[in-house]
Amino acid sequence: FGSRSNPFAAPPLPQRRVPVLIMIHPNIWFQPRSRKAVNQAVQHHGLLLQYVTSPRQADKEEVLDAVRQDGMALEWTAQELRADREVVLAAVEQRSSALKFAAEKLRADREVVFKAVQRDGMALQFVAEELRADREVVLVAVRQRGSALKYAAEELQADRELVLEAVRETGCALAWAARQLRADKEVVLEAVRKNSDAFEYAARQLRTDKQVALEVVRRDGRAFEFATRQLRADKDVALAAVRRHGLALMHAVTDLRADKELAIEAVRQNGVALGYVAEELRADKEVALEAVRKDGWSLAWVSPQLQADRDVVLEAVRKNSEALKYATEELRADKEVVLEAVMQDGWALARAGAQLRADKEVVLEAVHQDGEALKFAAEELRADKEVVLEAVKCQGSALQHAVPQLQADKEVALAAVRRHGVAALCFVSEDVRADKEVVREAFLQQERNDKMAKRDMAKDVRRVATPLAAQRRGVAQQNRTRANSAVAATSAAAAQAKRRPSSAGKVAASGASHWLIAAAAGASSELLGKPKRSGTPGTCCFGRA
Repeated sequence: FGSRSNPFAAPPLPQRRVPVLIMIHPNIWFQPRSRKAVNQAVQHHGLLLQYVTSPRQADKEEVLDAVRQDGMALEWTAQELRADREVVLAAVEQRSSALKFAAEKLRADREVVFKAVQRDGMALQFVAEELRADREVVLVAVRQRGSALKYAAEELQADRELVLEAVRETGCALAWAARQLRADKEVVLEAVRKNSDAFEYAARQLRTDKQVALEVVRRDGRAFEFATRQLRADKDVALAAVRRHGLALMHAVTDLRADKELAIEAVRQNGVALGYVAEELRADKEVALEAVRKDGWSLAWVSPQLQADRDVVLEAVRKNSEALKYATEELRADKEVVLEAVMQDGWALARAGAQLRADKEVVLEAVHQDGEALKFAAEELRADKEVVLEAVKCQGSALQHAVPQLQADKEVALAAVRRHGVAALCFVSEDVRADKEVVREAFLQQERNDKMAKRDMAKDVRRVATPLAAQRRGVAQQNRTRANSAVAATSAAAAQAKRRPSSAGKVAASGASHWLIAAAAGASSELLGKPKRSGTPGTCCFGRA
């Protein structure tokens, strides 16, 4: 439809009378020309039902097609069909939240409601008041989605067994439990086991109980945040919390953050917890060493005096080369420290001092780890053939950082294209790009790279597809077994019918056998992906027997 100036423009309406055009998407327009076209459209886009005429919104067949594709199409059906049990059941089976568009009497229908809450417990919010007080309905809902407890009747929010089921599924469902159950130790511990944030909703007497708090933080240190200030000032509780979650230290009172034992336990669990210890402990070498051994990044939070300490910085860069940027200028010019960093990540050369970026041993180690680190080397080393060859052997694209004289060197160019393929030709000089041997080698390497990429992709596909294929084969085998059993049963029924004297028995057996064979063939075809064969009573689905 559209034009050259605007290819996505809506099509102009002709002068003659035609059905209205429907926009499914800014680029997709639908024109319902016949009943068949409408049926096909709503089978693929159930919500198109909102655009059809009122008589069609009252057509049960069309409505069923729509709600089976998208249950929310129930919103656009005629009022009498919203009260139709079959239509509503089809809608909630596809989308449980469609229950909100059902007629009042069906929102009070147990079977319809069960279908909805079994699929999504949160559909309980659309259920009639009397069924929100039905223990069996609510139990099904909270087992599926614990948060559905929010919509249960008040007396059921005080039901201990029901609340336990809810918090086992969603710990924070404790927020909607009755007050007395939020003070129940077993219920609270069950909720915290599922989600530590649930401790926030526990009754105050439990959040001030040291034994309960200890039990909770030993399971999940993050729950320490919701303890009362009195317990956040208790060293035993704080120690139990930081052993499970080092960053729980941020919720401890100021005096405890200055406790060395607590600080060491916290940084052992998470080095970044050093950011929450008292200032004087950040200058403590023992605490700092424990932190950087766990996470090199924690060098950012140690005191300036320890950022100049060689032992601390060495431990940090061994754990994380990026920690070099927090070291002092003197240590960034220390060859041993920089070598430790570049052996992990060649790009750490960017943080090294100027004299070390001109050190051939350091630069060779860096480009061996990552060829692109050549960009940070001194000018004289980017003109050194040995260094550049080492870089392009690691990563062909590193040739772009070499001096022009080496970009025109055939040996260097060959090393680059053997690593990087055709793409490396972008970085060589015009003369080398005209060399037949270099170009041939580039295309051969590109072919090898492409084959390797395809092989890796095929491995990934097989890794994903193999379990699915095995599952399909299992289903197909199970279906074939059922089909064979059905055929055996029909053979036995036919043999038994032949022994009977009456002709009526023979006809009945013949009809039954044909139906069973048809059903078995249809089930097998569906699971095996073959076209179904239809059967009629007394006629074999395979044609003449």
